[in-house]
Amino acid sequence: MKRNATILIAIAIVAIALCACNIDATDGIYSEVASSTESKDVVMISYLGTYGDEHYYLADDGVYRNGSSSPLIANSSSKIIRNASLDESTGNILILLQDRSTLKAQIHECTAADDYAIGSPINDSNYTGLLVNGVFFNESGIYYSPSATSVVPDVKVQYYLETEEYAFFSVKDSSNAYKHYVIKDGSAIISDVEGSSTTYVGFQPLSDSTYVLISYDSSKSVFNGYQFTSAGVGDKWFQLSSSIPYAYASQAASFCFTNDSKTYMAIKCRNYFDIIDVTDTAATGISVKPLSTGFATDIRTTEVTNVKKTATDNVFIAGTYDSLLYQIDMSASEIENSSAKQL
Repeated sequence: MKRNATILIAIAIVAIALCACNIDATDGIYSEVASSTESKDVVMISYLGTYGDEHYYLADDGVYRNGSSSPLIANSSSKIIRNASLDESTGNILILLQDRSTLKAQIHECTAADDYAIGSPINDSNYTGLLVNGVFFNESGIYYSPSATSVVPDVKVQYYLETEEYAFFSVKDSSNAYKHYVIKDGSAIISDVEGSSTTYVGFQPLSDSTYVLISYDSSKSVFNGYQFTSAGVGDKWFQLSSSIPYAYASQAASFCFTNDSKTYMAIKCRNYFDIIDVTDTAATGISVKPLSTGFATDIRTTEVTNVKKTATDNVFIAGTYDSLLYQIDMSASEIENSSAKQL
């Protein structure tokens, strides 16, 4: 009898603990346990874009069309797709394919006409990285398109950030000096700007001449925003309300939208999204407002890998690490009434 009573007490304690964890199923231990046990066929790496009416994304086992249970272009036992880029006008896909044994990585073009079969590489060169917007690079420089057109020669890439058709590169030139470049549609629209060893973790274009860079201030444990132009990196422009979660994504996820004739930047933070009024680039000390309603609530608990605009104004598609694709709609008259839905 005493042994049975002890067992019943132990069961009751476990039940109480489980109930306590379920007070808020969107946060905390319960959420993490639920997410870790949920069945997932794929893990999102990046959203590639749209061809026709189909959405494409790169997962940990290959390139997918949204809604498909098997990859369109799959990894093999000997080779893995490290990065991919979709040409939204033709449906053709560039992949950076790495040999698991030799670690050699080459660019291949998989065409819609050939049912996305992996053929020969575009050339014999070895490449380090391929961006979603079709820019790729190695130790000799930066290139674009299946023809490997040289964009910035004779530089060594230190790191890169990308948003939509734009890419920010921090490089070292032949004299070992830091330089910054911005590349759009295969052309360097900002070139040879004096840089530094600072590593930025966020990049958002405001126009073809003005950008926002995000960096971490370790002395104060905060993330700050700076304007970047052809003149270089400016003074601190704003401070984010909380930290940036990018354990899986390579950079902070952000996008720009318009509301009531103003331009706003939205950036994913640890606590929901920060909304920043960037209409007046000459303004100083601009305000940062955390958004805890609307679309920010809908994708609060997942890490956003990247965001791309659609053909519809103020509507975006976000790739997420654990929930695949979301459509973000910022067209509501009030930002707080924006929404996001899983596709």
